[in-house]
Amino acid sequence: MTHLKNFLYSLYCGASFLFIYFYIFNIFFGRKVFRKYSPHKKNFENEIDKLKSQKILIGMEMQIINYNIPHIVKVLSDENFLDKKIDCLIIGCYEGHSTLFFLMTCIHAKFTCVDIWNKNNYHKRYNRDAESYFDKNIENFKQKVFKVKNDSQSFLNKNSKKYDLIYIDGSHDASIVEQDCKKSFDFLNINGVLIVNSLFWRGFKKIKNNNLSGVVNFMKKIKNFKIIYVTRSILILKKYKD
Repeated sequence: MTHLKNFLYSLYCGASFLFIYFYIFNIFFGRKVFRKYSPHKKNFENEIDKLKSQKILIGMEMQIINYNIPHIVKVLSDENFLDKKIDCLIIGCYEGHSTLFFLMTCIHAKFTCVDIWNKNNYHKRYNRDAESYFDKNIENFKQKVFKVKNDSQSFLNKNSKKYDLIYIDGSHDASIVEQDCKKSFDFLNINGVLIVNSLFWRGFKKIKNNNLSGVVNFMKKIKNFKIIYVTRSILILKKYKD
């Protein structure tokens, strides 16, 4: 039922045939990738649980990235990002769970982490002290992290740095998602990878106000990319020369 809803949602938002093809392809053939790389998911989950039991990490009950780990690791491995010195941008950090995954996985990478960390923006079920949790959770990696407390658009409007890997999980409002993707893509190096999380999130009542609509609009305005994966949670693109 989830896949059918996502399929219809994609059609409604005007997704391309190629986008829908990759989604359907992953339904039937993505399990092989998931099984092969699932040990990475399990190892990360175990490490997080261990560090939380030791009070080194706190919070991180909403571990949304976990399901995506096998596909992400496959791409990072294929692109030789696991051991390579790369520059990464993360938009939307919350308590630092996704940031920790990339820090622990891309061991030689440097990260720019952007989040507004505005307590007034959080729904009541979210942690209003997420920023202090983030600070504690990345304490052992802070030499590899440049923290930016700002909204994504203000940051991207002033940014001049290029990145090899960009992970977007910030605002889920379609207009902001579109701009986050477009401007981030401009700062992505050739052969760089863009990952958009919460792809099929539908929290707003008006369907086209949600993530996917913004992503679809973004993809209609660029040409120099290749779709690597479309899963029930993430979109992964690779940038090529015009």
